[in-house]
Amino acid sequence: MKKRLALIIMALIMSFATVPVFAENVVKYDMGVRQLDSEDILITESGAGAFKKDKYLYLRCKHVEFEDGIESVVEKGDIKIGSVSVDGDLIKIKISKESTKPSTIKLTNVKLKLDNNLSYGTYPLEIVTEESDDYPNNIFGQTYDSNSSGFDTKYIVLDSNYLTLVKDDNTSPEIKISAAEGNSDGAYIQENRVMLPLRAITEKLNGSAVVSWDDASKTATVMLGDRVASFTVGDNTMNIKGVKISCVSPAEIKNGRMFLSLRDIAAFLGISDEKIKWDDENKTVILNYKE
Repeated sequence: MKKRLALIIMALIMSFATVPVFAENVVKYDMGVRQLDSEDILITESGAGAFKKDKYLYLRCKHVEFEDGIESVVEKGDIKIGSVSVDGDLIKIKISKESTKPSTIKLTNVKLKLDNNLSYGTYPLEIVTEESDDYPNNIFGQTYDSNSSGFDTKYIVLDSNYLTLVKDDNTSPEIKISAAEGNSDGAYIQENRVMLPLRAITEKLNGSAVVSWDDASKTATVMLGDRVASFTVGDNTMNIKGVKISCVSPAEIKNGRMFLSLRDIAAFLGISDEKIKWDDENKTVILNYKE
């Protein structure tokens, strides 16, 4: 019986996997909050009645937050959609009436907000196949069996290239960052020090910079050519190629982003004092960086 269930699931996966669902989204990095409009989502049933009444279809893109307001349209067939809701990186679609012929659902007005710690790269769109407290009444719950031999996949990749973050090649050697209250850059003033978002500032100043995040150790690592440095939340030092160097102030997390003092970022990037200007009236710092 378990082998038969596994074969049923694999057949469903193959039928889903061949359906083109998304056009690729290419996102240019920006310093502020990263938001964008997605292409419409197309989901086609493998056969009539494949999506059962009162069950849910869960779409997921890790590290992305979907925004409310997604609308559904039946492009083909006679299936009926009860509701479309979002919860962080999940889109939850309720089926209110099964189809009598294979149907295609289109989701429109899909808007994304990207995690501030998201690295450059490609992120897939998936259908979750697991039924659990996190994914109740999953459409796949009637046939999915995590104990089945040879089948333990809990998601189906619908589009492996759904979201792609690329570097913006139009970087400037000079940027202005506002530290005034309510600014869009995220910078702020603390104890007379300007605190800057590490990833945004580093990548904006130098398009070749790569910033990675290790959540377990709360450590960010910056790779800039042959220069590599790591910064750990609460640690008053930066680690450059295994050598610890004192910082003006420890790295800290605010609103999900790592912040370092202006002086510490400048020290790592090699920005000399004459390339740093401070506009006190507008609470704005001007950095000039060029290899």
